[in-house]
Amino acid sequence: MHPARELISLNGDWEIAPGELSGPLPSLTSRIKVPSLVDAADPAYPWHDAEHHWYRARFVLPPPRRTESVFVVLEQAMYGTEVRLNGLVVGRDIACYTSQEYEVSSAVR
Repeated sequence: MHPARELISLNGDWEIAPGELSGPLPSLTSRIKVPSLVDAADPAYPWHDAEHHWYRARFVLPPPRRTESVFVVLEQAMYGTEVRLNGLVVGRDIACYTSQEYEVSSAVR
């Protein structure tokens, strides 16, 4: 028998900033409610000039049991995504408006 799946929503306040795909993470000086579009950032920035947008949220998970797997699920993302957890790239996809699921157990601290 499989244990019940516990879902933890990461919707809410995130940091956001325009940036480049390569290079260091930019200073994330704007805030945004997730889910929403980049034009909802506060303070606003010239989002239409940016090729990439970086989002960041800090969160604490309840301690996993030894046999549990941990996944990050994106219900919908416009254009491509790259998901990083604790500095590790845990997945990427170029799909548009599709759900994505990444197994991230190895990146959880």
